[in-house]
Amino acid sequence: YDCADGVENWTLGWSSMKKEYCCSTARLGCADTPADIGTQNPLVSRSPAWLSEWLPDLDLGAKFVLTLVFMCILGFALGASILYFWTRYFARRTRSKTELEAVSELNQLLDKAGAARSDPQISLMWDTLDDFDLILDAPCSMTVHSGNPETAGFRLDVDANTSFLQARRKTTAKPVENIFMCMEEGQLPVRGDYAVRVKVMEKHDHTKTANLTCAVTVDGKRDVYHHRVLPGVSEVKICNFTLS
Repeated sequence: YDCADGVENWTLGWSSMKKEYCCSTARLGCADTPADIGTQNPLVSRSPAWLSEWLPDLDLGAKFVLTLVFMCILGFALGASILYFWTRYFARRTRSKTELEAVSELNQLLDKAGAARSDPQISLMWDTLDDFDLILDAPCSMTVHSGNPETAGFRLDVDANTSFLQARRKTTAKPVENIFMCMEEGQLPVRGDYAVRVKVMEKHDHTKTANLTCAVTVDGKRDVYHHRVLPGVSEVKICNFTLS
């Protein structure tokens, strides 16, 4: 039955079966239904039966707000449950390298690249295809970097992923760079304060985070530094040391 058809004259125009059907489904044609139901607000008069029976003490606006709140709570609870079970049983687990494993990998990569060894020595390793520049700031405004690979008795002998946009075949997913002291026997390094930093030269993926491992050896002691280079970061300060 179409309960909207003939609602203006339902008392005389509807059969008893249609009145019973519309009363149970649309709350129309009931004994307490006004005779002028067809001239009233159709949004109110034609509301489904369950809407008037659910929370009958509240108006339609309050029911809508409460329904929205309940649906949001249910959605958050369902999403949290899905995320928990995904990370607990299905997500791929990754384990961070220990410092001993990181240093061992760095030494292997330096040997493979033919890096020189000395004391002091600064070595850098990262895990992306990006081009990073290992920089050593020496006293008297002297700086060792890819554009000035040798000064103040130090030399940059390994430079990875240089200008990868022009030379993609030379890029590697396990790049290393190395600065060592190249002074002849008997010569002394420039005394003073030194600073080690890493500059982002070119990014391969502007959305990916890079993990840096930098080993600095001074006076027989090796310190290892770990840094995360987030997207948008242009430079990272590693450490300072003094040669006296």
